[in-house]
Amino acid sequence: MRGHNKSYIFIGAFVCAMLAAAVVSIALVTGRTGAVDRYSVTFDNVAGVKFGTQVRYEGFPIGQVEGIDPVSTDGQMKFRVDIAVQAGWTIPQDSLATIASASLLAAKTLDIRAGVSAQSLAPGAAITSLPPTDIFATVSAVAADISALNREGVRPLIDQVSAIIGSLGGTLERDLGALLGSLRSAATTIDTRAPALADQLTDLSERLNDSAAGLQRIMSTENIDSVEQAIVSVELTTTNLAAMSEDLGRTVGTIDKLVLAVDDMVGANRENVDKSLTDVQFALRSLTQSLGSILHNLDGTSRNMNEFSRLIRQNPGMLLNGTPREDVSPASASLE
Repeated sequence: MRGHNKSYIFIGAFVCAMLAAAVVSIALVTGRTGAVDRYSVTFDNVAGVKFGTQVRYEGFPIGQVEGIDPVSTDGQMKFRVDIAVQAGWTIPQDSLATIASASLLAAKTLDIRAGVSAQSLAPGAAITSLPPTDIFATVSAVAADISALNREGVRPLIDQVSAIIGSLGGTLERDLGALLGSLRSAATTIDTRAPALADQLTDLSERLNDSAAGLQRIMSTENIDSVEQAIVSVELTTTNLAAMSEDLGRTVGTIDKLVLAVDDMVGANRENVDKSLTDVQFALRSLTQSLGSILHNLDGTSRNMNEFSRLIRQNPGMLLNGTPREDVSPASASLE
């Protein structure tokens, strides 16, 4: 009896140990091995997601789904998924959550794609979601697109090609005789004009040979050297023109500076310049006023010179035998 009791004790202990191991294994698999932080994600579709669905961060298991609650937003039904992750796990603010599966036959998981933000989400915050990536839905959509393409594009195209081929067959049947006649006529014409064409081709070949010889003479070594020297001269001229352009640029800069200096000088001595202009105007007015009397005296002097020259022409001896003028004192002149 005592042996049976011992066996029952060993079996019970073994069963308890296995249960504890199973609980620990489930906790390790789901990421629930200690304290957790809770977050929420809102999706339009949560197909394949349920309580206990694994939560992965860049493929690494960090927690599980704790609950799914439908919520109405702007008249549309959405689903808020509450998740629990390992306490202290850092999730950047720009991270994105989506529903995906690791392989074609793998179970759905809630994957979190890490962001690059330096700020992390606080526990209880909402993670931005992406539409679920369902390979079956994608394949179905592609199959629907291919079916629509086959129904709306390929079949009408095949029908049109068949109609075109049918019309071309009828046309060929009707016009085959005329086409053969045209081919015979063309063959006869070619046969008739072949000798003349051969002679023309021979003449053309000789001309091409002459042109090639002339081109070879033009492209002789001496001509190529002359062209190279001309190119070098052009390059030197271009260099000199560039240097001259730089000198002209510096000269223009110097002239600009000189103009600015003259402008500054005129601006600084504007009062003196205005005074000088006033003096010049006064001198010109005085000269204009005196010009009348000067011209009058010049006119009298000119008449006297004309009279003098007339008398000399009439009697040149006056220069040698002229009588001196009587001296008249001022007193006697005043008495007279």
